[in-house]
Amino acid sequence: MRALLLTAATAAGLAGCATSRAPLMQMADARGEIRAAEQLNADHIPTASNYLALARQEEDQGRRLLNAGQETRASYVLARAKADAELALALATEAPVREEAQRAMDQVKQLQSQMPATQAPPPEVKP
Repeated sequence: MRALLLTAATAAGLAGCATSRAPLMQMADARGEIRAAEQLNADHIPTASNYLALARQEEDQGRRLLNAGQETRASYVLARAKADAELALALATEAPVREEAQRAMDQVKQLQSQMPATQAPPPEVKP
């Protein structure tokens, strides 16, 4: 019986350590996503900059909650920070590709307009 209680106490102690590290790992994950978005200049892309600012605010709030001992709330806030940072990163990645695609579409339209009128135009390219 005594061994069972000792085992249960040890397991509870280890579980407590594991749960206290989880929000710290979430904070590190959120910080990593924020840095990745910053490296892609998400601050200069209007749609991405909004989500990046939100992720920064949520990371700060999560840090304050962790310092106040509110690990459960911090965990939720930090998960949201990571998600918003991931969205900012995706939008920052997409913007240059979208611009390049638009330039290609403009070039196709310009070439189509230069074709002689006697030829039947090829089907129109839709974005």
